[in-house]
Amino acid sequence: MKKMFIFLTGMMLSISLQAQPETQIFENRWAGGICCASGVEYTFAIRFPEGTFTCFDSLQVDFDGQKFLFSDMQLTRTNGADLSVGFTVSFGYRSDERGFDIDGLTYYHGISAGQIQPGSLEKPQFTLIRRGKEEVVTNVSVERTITAYP
Repeated sequence: MKKMFIFLTGMMLSISLQAQPETQIFENRWAGGICCASGVEYTFAIRFPEGTFTCFDSLQVDFDGQKFLFSDMQLTRTNGADLSVGFTVSFGYRSDERGFDIDGLTYYHGISAGQIQPGSLEKPQFTLIRRGKEEVVTNVSVERTITAYP
């Protein structure tokens, strides 16, 4: 009986570990031009292994002291050949084209300023919200690049 319990516990643990979706953050910070305009481009991606996808209402991503909020309608769905289901969202913001930023003007694309809030988490995490319940994914892969234009 004890061996059966250990075997079943091990199987359930391996199933639950496999069920975690893969999450990735791609960040490209850029600056350039005569007056040094600058900005950042993000892509957030989440992929559910075969048979583990359950619909969600919204996605919250905590990253670098900010909290980004998205409805499911803002995400692009992709179906993998391996029967996985993925979602991505790409967006960014930049300073005034002239780089002077006198009035603190920031231009957003793919997201509105109201969808960005201050965050307090040190490590990045994705939070899936389903009917008011939250599922947190903390295993997040982050890739950063910097681009400078003359």
